[in-house]
Amino acid sequence: MVTMGFVWPWTGPAASATLAPYLVGIVVQFAFEQYARYIDSPSWSVIPIVFQVYRLHQLNRAAQLVIALSLTVRGAEMTAQNLAINGSLSTLLNVLQFLGMICIWSLSSFIMRFFPSATMGEGSFVVAPVISSDGPCC
Repeated sequence: MVTMGFVWPWTGPAASATLAPYLVGIVVQFAFEQYARYIDSPSWSVIPIVFQVYRLHQLNRAAQLVIALSLTVRGAEMTAQNLAINGSLSTLLNVLQFLGMICIWSLSSFIMRFFPSATMGEGSFVVAPVISSDGPCC
């Protein structure tokens, strides 16, 4: 929402066209999760995965829109207003990339929590080599 406020004077509806579906998707995911919890649905674990993958798709489409707009502005005469629009679109693209990184991190952490590694069974641990201050041990 803050990003839309910053870039709105130069990009106008493009800011809401890129970020509004992402924000609506978060609200809809929350509603689905609450409903699944309410009816004790066995499919509750699939909901975050489906929505995260779709959110990545939305961010990809939004980035394509911003890049297309940016290329259109670059083809025009470089006035002060066009430079401001280009800077605004660059900021918007950076925000979309940051949101994409957060989305990938969130999806991967959920998958790692939901599907624990088969090699790290219960009671297993990792042995780390001990390095003494006296130098190599061998």
